[in-house]
Amino acid sequence: MKLNKNAILSGFCACLGSCFGKLSSIVTVENNAILYTITSINIALMLLFNGLVWTFFVKALQSKDCNTATATVTSSGANYILSALLGWLIFGETNCGLYWFGIFLIIIGLAIINKSDESPKFEEKLKKN
Repeated sequence: MKLNKNAILSGFCACLGSCFGKLSSIVTVENNAILYTITSINIALMLLFNGLVWTFFVKALQSKDCNTATATVTSSGANYILSALLGWLIFGETNCGLYWFGIFLIIIGLAIINKSDESPKFEEKLKKN
């Protein structure tokens, strides 16, 4: 199964962008100057990573070995898995079994899509006949 590294990086950057966005809204510090500095840095990092999401996603779409569905599912799957892990590590969040079952279905779908990409194309089969 071939996974596109740009699609994975897109999902990773989406996860980090969300993480910094959440951090910008929950920071509490008594000193307003420090609060505004930390919040501004988090917002800047959120914007940076959101820009990188689209940069890597477009590169994944332009890749010869990755179609639109594969790029989308790979990016989304990486984002969901990494978001769950970072949410647990940084924010102490927990996810129910249904969430993990959904991620499992995404991974199975990705495997099916990638498996069908490895088979000869319909047009190629017609040309041979």
